[in-house]
Amino acid sequence: MRVVRQFVLFGIILLGLNFLLYLAYYELYYKSYLDKSPEDTGFKTLILSDSHGLALGQLLKEDGVWNFSAESDNYRDMRRKLVYVHQQNPGLKTVLLSVDDHTLSVYRERMNNEDRSVVFSSFSDEWARNSSFSKTFSGYGISWLRYYLLILNPKSSGLIKRFASGKVQIFLSLRKENSDAEIPWCMNKDSTLLAKSRSESQFPDRVTSTEMQEEVKWIIEYCRTNHLQLMGIKFPVTQMYERFSAGKSYKADSCFRSEQIPVLDYRQQFHTENLCLFKDQDHLNAEGGFWFARELKTDLLEIQK
Repeated sequence: MRVVRQFVLFGIILLGLNFLLYLAYYELYYKSYLDKSPEDTGFKTLILSDSHGLALGQLLKEDGVWNFSAESDNYRDMRRKLVYVHQQNPGLKTVLLSVDDHTLSVYRERMNNEDRSVVFSSFSDEWARNSSFSKTFSGYGISWLRYYLLILNPKSSGLIKRFASGKVQIFLSLRKENSDAEIPWCMNKDSTLLAKSRSESQFPDRVTSTEMQEEVKWIIEYCRTNHLQLMGIKFPVTQMYERFSAGKSYKADSCFRSEQIPVLDYRQQFHTENLCLFKDQDHLNAEGGFWFARELKTDLLEIQK
C-alpha cells in the first residue's frame, strides 16, 4: 500500500506541474498560433505558408483573402488547416500554398507545429488522410498527447528554462520590444555571411522528405476532389540569398507543375528594390509585406477574372 500511495502522490505532483506548465505554455506558445485562425467565413481565398507568408499579415482581408501562415508550419500543419477552413467555410474557392525551395526538406519533419495544428484536426480527418490506425495514432494521437501533457513535449524544455531563470515575465513584456530592435537587413554589416549561413541551414543535404511529398500530393488531390483552385506561391527573397541557394531546391514547385497547377513565383520580385524591404535574407518586413500585398492582389484579380 505504501508503494501505491507514493505512486499516486507522484502522479498527482506530475499532473499538477503539467497543469501549471500548460497555463504558462498556452500564453507563450499556443495562443499566438490559435489566434491566427479565421475570424469569419466571408473570404474566398486562403494562404498557407510558413514564416515567409507572415509579412502579408491580413492586408488582403478586405479583398476576401485570409492569411493562415505560421512560423515553422510544415505541409502536415497546412493540410490540417486547409481541411479545417474548408469545413468551416464551404464558400472557399482558392488556395495559395507555399512551394518555396526549402519546404520539402527532411528537417521539416522535425521542425513543425504538429502539436499546435492538431487543434484544427479531428480523428476522422486524420483517418481519412492515413487510413491506418497506427499512422493516425502516431501523428494525431501523439500530437494531442504533446498538446496536453507538456512533460512529454520536447518543446516545453525552453519554457522550463524560462521559469527556472525567472525571466518569463520579462520575456512576455519585451517580446515586441525585442522584435522592434532588430537591425534592418539593409543596415546589417554581416549580410553576406548571414545569407550564406541561412542557405546552408535551409538546405543541409539533397534528401527530399517523402513524408512531406505525400502531404503535398494529398493536398493536391483534396483540392481537385473539392473543386478548389490550387496555386503554388514562392515568396520574395534577397538576391544575395538566392545566389547562395542556387541549385539547392527540393522542388516542391515541381509537384505542382507536373500536375499543371500554376505557381506564382515572386522570388525575384524585389531584387532591384531597396533591401530595407527585407527583415533578413529571405523574409520581408512590414513595409515589404505592404508592397508585396499590392502585387499579389493585382495578380489574383487578374487570375480570378
